[in-house]
Amino acid sequence: MGDSVKETEGIILETINYQETTKQDLMRALQLETMGRQIISTNPAAVDTVEPKCLELSRLVSHLRFILDEKVKRQKQWRKVQNTIEKVRK
Repeated sequence: MGDSVKETEGIILETINYQETTKQDLMRALQLETMGRQIISTNPAAVDTVEPKCLELSRLVSHLRFILDEKVKRQKQWRKVQNTIEKVRK
């Protein structure tokens, strides 16, 4: 968290930019999960090896999205606190 509104806004922007750069990676992970599920549907013997990886990809994508969304949300809340502090100081 930043020590000022300006610093906090910079951190928020960095986090949002990071979210944007990870979108392609997350989409690729979901594509790999889909491919894995297709492999499972055509080759039932692959269930034991491919299914756990599909589940893990799905969990990782979901968790990363959640973490980044929560981080931006908390940073925005902190920016409000910083705004209040700066108003009181004036």
